Amino acid sequence: MARYTLFYAGIFIAASILMFTILTVFDLPGSNGASIAMVILTAVFTGQIFAKEQSRAPTGKERHQLAGAFTGAGLVISVVQFGLVPWLVFSPLERQMLMGNLNNDMINIFLGVTVVVLMIVYGVTWLGIGLGSKAMLKQQAKQKAVSERS
Repeated sequence: MARYTLFYAGIFIAASILMFTILTVFDLPGSNGASIAMVILTAVFTGQIFAKEQSRAPTGKERHQLAGAFTGAGLVISVVQFGLVPWLVFSPLERQMLMGNLNNDMINIFLGVTVVVLMIVYGVTWLGIGLGSKAMLKQQAKQKAVSERS
């Protein structure tokens, strides 16, 4: 599981950098849809790798373990990314003003939204792992059928 989590994290970081670069170069607004698509596609790709290496789909327990680990990895990567932005973009005075404006209500709202987002990310990750593994198994079955006919 750790190997697949590290693989997922590497792909997630690369996709994040690519998406950030594209949005910055073309001066496009950020999109939640693009972020969710990135999570799904990364999970699909990792699910394909799992199915290819294991020659089977992950069990229900493995799928939940992978989805949890991938969601955790994505959370850590996102926290690091969002933590770096204020230090790279804002001056010390702007950072102080930003942190000074936080109050308990804002923090509670942020935490509530974070829980909802994590549940959504877990769900789409779980879905992506299943889609990827099933697609790889179908592809392997087709290749096997073609090779047996030859």
